[in-house]
Amino acid sequence: MTFETIALFALTEFLLSLTPGPAVLLVIGLSMRQGCRIGFMATLGILSTNAVFFTLSALGVGALIPASATLFTILKWVGAATSRHWRRCQSGASSRH
Repeated sequence: MTFETIALFALTEFLLSLTPGPAVLLVIGLSMRQGCRIGFMATLGILSTNAVFFTLSALGVGALIPASATLFTILKWVGAATSRHWRRCQSGASSRH
């Protein structure tokens, strides 16, 4: 990959990350309900996750997933486990309030 290709990719991803979307609504909602600190933490989480995804995408990892049924299945199970874990954490937190 040439430097120009990487620079164009980085610029495109940067511009796309500036456009509002569901993440903006999440940060605004959290900030309004729970304060600026929580909104800022959500922003840091979103930006760090985007950086990981952009890096993996630039490295071509996305092309491996459709090529490997096993890898795709593993990713689905990891996603399901993560989702279940977060639901348990949220239900535990809400029962304490």
